[in-house]
Amino acid sequence: MKSALLILVVAASPLAAESKVYKALYRPAESLSQIIHPMGVQVNYNRQFNTITLNGSAENIKAAEAVLAQYDTPRRQAEFVIRVVEAGTGAQGPNDAADLVPAELKTLLKYTRFALLDSAILRGMEGDTLQIGLANHLGCHLRFGLRDSVIETYVRIQGPPMNIKNNTGNDTTHWPTILDTTATGKSGETVVLGASKMRGGANALIVLLTPKLLP
Repeated sequence: MKSALLILVVAASPLAAESKVYKALYRPAESLSQIIHPMGVQVNYNRQFNTITLNGSAENIKAAEAVLAQYDTPRRQAEFVIRVVEAGTGAQGPNDAADLVPAELKTLLKYTRFALLDSAILRGMEGDTLQIGLANHLGCHLRFGLRDSVIETYVRIQGPPMNIKNNTGNDTTHWPTILDTTATGKSGETVVLGASKMRGGANALIVLLTPKLLP
């Protein structure tokens, strides 16, 4: 009689997945969840309760929670000084902003006169969109965030408005974007956002930004 050989193969079971809910205290759960997507956990956020559900191994969940705690911090408030300078070559007119423009930029642009058109102060919280009107019918939109000790500021300046014929032959108002950029710098440092030629003339607009973190 032949004996039968019974081979029992036991497959190693994977580590049991765990689930944990993280309650975001200061930042939107949707934004925080984007940070931890590549960390080996499944992520689901709830806007209503501002929570993030983490699914994965205990080790990966613990690592994700540490990252969330690092970024889920109170939002900071900052003050921004925006200066709009008109650069030209004429002998006439004010030259009251010459000291504000860096020497390297003066050499590059070849302008001899720098007049301060407007100076505005904005205050707001990190992540909020701030808006203000500037001289020459310009409009400014600003938003900032923090990366370690560096302030990262997104700025868009539009205008002056233009009337454009639409498909029906009627005039519509269009606000052209003359500046759309992101600047980085430390609190108290002044950065040059950009310089652009003014429509219908040889002069240029220079935009300077000075951010300052508030307590």
